Parts: sequence; structure tokens; C-alpha cells
Amino acid sequence: MTLTKKRERIMPNKIYKSEDILGNEDILSEVWEKGEISYQLADGELQWLDYIHGKYSIADYIENNSDTDEDDNVIVVMNQNKMIKALDEDNNNAGKAVMLADDTALQAIFFYGYQEKGGEEDE
Repeated sequence: MTLTKKRERIMPNKIYKSEDILGNEDILSEVWEKGEISYQLADGELQWLDYIHGKYSIADYIENNSDTDEDDNVIVVMNQNKMIKALDEDNNNAGKAVMLADDTALQAIFFYGYQEKGGEEDE
């Protein structure tokens, strides 16, 4: 995936990876208490993002909140409330991204973050 805009963003101290989430989904409870998560997209998630590029709000949201690190890994920094809004624009009250496999860490992040807030918008 090629990001259209490289941000000059200070990367957060803790960036979660797929294996962190899939190995221990309880970590999502701790992460979403802060209302934000930094996550390194896995290869399959990048392919999904390329496939839905320009078609869904959640793709736009991820692309607008992503950057690459020094190793060219794509890191997305997600705010819980804004993520929920993007998910609802695509599939109201589902808390899931369209066309993304349920067994991915990214879908777990979406689903758990959505459930923690009860799908309510807070802006």
C-alpha cells in the first residue's frame, strides 16, 4: 500500500502487532481505556485495505491516520470515537469492517472498541 501523505508524526511508544492482539485479546480492554490504539497492519490487512480503498469510510479513516515507520511498516493510530463513526458510516451498529475476516487482529480491534463504547458517538 502506498500512503498518499507521509505524516511527520511522533510514533507512540507502544505499537501493537497482530500477534499481540490475537495471542491475548484481553489486552484490548487495557488499550481502549485510553481511547486510542497504535497498530501495525499485517500483510493480509494491507491487502484488504488496498482492495477496499476508496470504497468505504473505514478505509479512508485508516489511510488518513496511518504512517510508515523506519522499516516501512504501516502504523495506524486509531481514536475510538472516530473509528466508531467510520464503522457506522459503512455498516451502522455492526461494529465490524466490511469485507474483513473476523479472525484478523484488526477486526478484533474494531469489534472490541465498538463494543466498549456501545457504538455511541461522542463528539
